[in-house]
Amino acid sequence: YLLENGLEELDLFGDFSRLMRLSYKCDIIGISQWVDSISIIGRRRQKLFISYTLKMLRACLISNFGDNKLLKNSDKESKFISNFAPFIHEENIEEFYCEIQKGFTDIERNGNPKIIFLDISVKLTRLLHIKPIENA
Repeated sequence: YLLENGLEELDLFGDFSRLMRLSYKCDIIGISQWVDSISIIGRRRQKLFISYTLKMLRACLISNFGDNKLLKNSDKESKFISNFAPFIHEENIEEFYCEIQKGFTDIERNGNPKIIFLDISVKLTRLLHIKPIENA
């Protein structure tokens, strides 16, 4: 998912997949570098990224519980979703949504993007390691 606006380009999928991989690996140095890169892109683009993140988490949840035909994603996104979806489930989706939505609100209120995205990223590392409850 690449947005083009004049000469600006924003690779939402690349940023999303990189953040999720770094968070899963608990790579704090990598996360810190990612936060540095996302914190300089401007508030409007940061809000676009957060909205895209919510869209992708929704797609992962639908992939787990619904029909993938309901999703409209690129091939790259679909492949990532099929691999990543098992980590997004009923035990962590609500907290994922709340933390990311809080980040969106904080960005709108002119919060410091480095602090906001670092906070979100560290929380993601914990949320991604929550295991789903097995059905008995």
